[in-house]
Amino acid sequence: MDMKLFILSVVLGFARGQGQLTVSLFPGFPPHRLYVADEVTLRCKDGGSILTRDVIWKKGGVKLSANINNGKLEIPVVMPSDSGTYTCESGSKTSNGMMIEVQDMLPLASLSVLNRAKTVLGKGAAVLMELYVEEGLKDWWCRYTEGDGEKWLPLLPDKWTNSNRSVVIHTEIGQEGGRIYWCMNIKERPKEQRPRSNAVKLTATEKMVMLQISQRPAWSGESVSLSCDVWGGAHVDNAVFYRDGNEVQKGSKDTYDIPNIAKTNAGRYSCNATYKFSHISAAAAVRSNMPSDQQVLRVIDVLGGPPQAHLDCNTLACKCQKCSDPGSYRWHHIPQGQTQTVVLEESGYYISSRGAGKYTCSVKINNIGQSRHSNECILKGDEGDGPNLMVLVVVVLFVVGLLFLLLGLYKCKRNNDQKSKRQKKMEEGADGGYEEVGTEKKGARAEGEYELLKRSTEEKDKAQYDTLKGQSKGQGEGGYEALKVGQAGADVYHTLKEQGQGEGGYEALKTAQAEVYHTLKEGQDEGKGEYEALKTGEGETTVYHTLKDQAKGQAEGKGEYEALKTTQAQVYHTLGQKQESGQAEGQKAKEESPYEELKAEKKEKE
Repeated sequence: MDMKLFILSVVLGFARGQGQLTVSLFPGFPPHRLYVADEVTLRCKDGGSILTRDVIWKKGGVKLSANINNGKLEIPVVMPSDSGTYTCESGSKTSNGMMIEVQDMLPLASLSVLNRAKTVLGKGAAVLMELYVEEGLKDWWCRYTEGDGEKWLPLLPDKWTNSNRSVVIHTEIGQEGGRIYWCMNIKERPKEQRPRSNAVKLTATEKMVMLQISQRPAWSGESVSLSCDVWGGAHVDNAVFYRDGNEVQKGSKDTYDIPNIAKTNAGRYSCNATYKFSHISAAAAVRSNMPSDQQVLRVIDVLGGPPQAHLDCNTLACKCQKCSDPGSYRWHHIPQGQTQTVVLEESGYYISSRGAGKYTCSVKINNIGQSRHSNECILKGDEGDGPNLMVLVVVVLFVVGLLFLLLGLYKCKRNNDQKSKRQKKMEEGADGGYEEVGTEKKGARAEGEYELLKRSTEEKDKAQYDTLKGQSKGQGEGGYEALKVGQAGADVYHTLKEQGQGEGGYEALKTAQAEVYHTLKEGQDEGKGEYEALKTGEGETTVYHTLKDQAKGQAEGKGEYEALKTTQAQVYHTLGQKQESGQAEGQKAKEESPYEELKAEKKEKE
């Protein structure tokens, strides 16, 4: 009885399915998680069968006529304008509507081909891809299309890396044609909004020549490069590129570059190549004008596409002016010398830790997608792993401070060296002492000659001065004797002494132990011009000596001279003459000659 009921329910379900048309997406993306630039096909099913003819497609009740191929509605590049409710009709049957929603952004989870590998491959070739999910890989599976169906590709936990956020997928393309890979969280609810990754299309061919082209649509304004490759790495001697069957470039260059691409550059491209395997043998045969398969290049107008982030290459600050609800930021880095993109853990609009390589950024939007990647910035060498700006400023300030410190130490050392040199010179008598001056006494002695003035090395604390001295008796008036320091350490001063036998002779003025000063004394004529000594007792510091005229006496007050001398090796001699109006101060021996004044006075008396 139970078996009969089971068979009846199966038959009724099959009959109900046979009478109801359904709309399905291929690939099987969640219908509310379509993203700009996805390539999808809507298929009309009658039960388990896909209708291939006599199918009418409508969007929001409006009949569609474009992009219908074998009963399928193909949308090669979905845009937000493609959002809506779709139905299909066949004969008298009409399907229920399917609501699709296109997000004006890109998926958060990313699937990429490693090592910038080629996406057009020889039949049976293998490729490595990497899936990155920021929230973690738990409950994530991947799928790929094959013919009209899809197959699941489990992600083994023991292959997970990067804190269970990344996994490398190895796959092979065993048959000719395209295959689309994508990944999804299979347990998220509702299933129409399950998170998913972007799709990667790999194409297999049996031809030797392959046109390499980006499998995703290009954004207007980008720079796009197409290359004409040969399986096995043969050297291309000549390449010809075609768009929609028309030649666009010919020459030895095996790449075709399109800077600032526009929608007018979209089309079907192919290339022909002349090549040989010269790396195997220099005598290898040349293959001429071998064609590739056609590849479709699609271009999306940025005005209708998702917003793009902008990266300031000087400050590495990321911005997105057109993002409606910007959230956190995502940073993509390709280290210098590598080809694999690394998603950095930083989520701010600015990053401080930088390594050499290429950088792009994107902005999360509503936690379901992200903006287009920004422009690419390249940091070279020490610009990256070196210190950030603040550390650099600190280092510069430290170096400047160190330079100032070294300069100060140098100046201090130089000043100390100069002081040491001056002190040494003073100790050696080169500075502060007195060196020899004058001339040696040679030949006939004339009036006004000088003997040496020098400092005694034995007694540095006392000075020895030599006065002008007359050379010999008989040379006339104006001779001088020496002024010396005695052996006992006291000062001995010798006055000018007339050497001749006439009037005006002078004797020496001396001190011994105590300071004694003797007056000049006229030696020849008694009673005329006689001078007495004025001296102080022992221990006194100042002695005044007065030259006195004995002949005239004190009453007349003429011809009186006084000398002032202080201790500590300073001696001042003053010759003064009392005149009728009073006394006049004397001057130093170098300025006036006391002998000449005495002589003149005597002449007046006579």
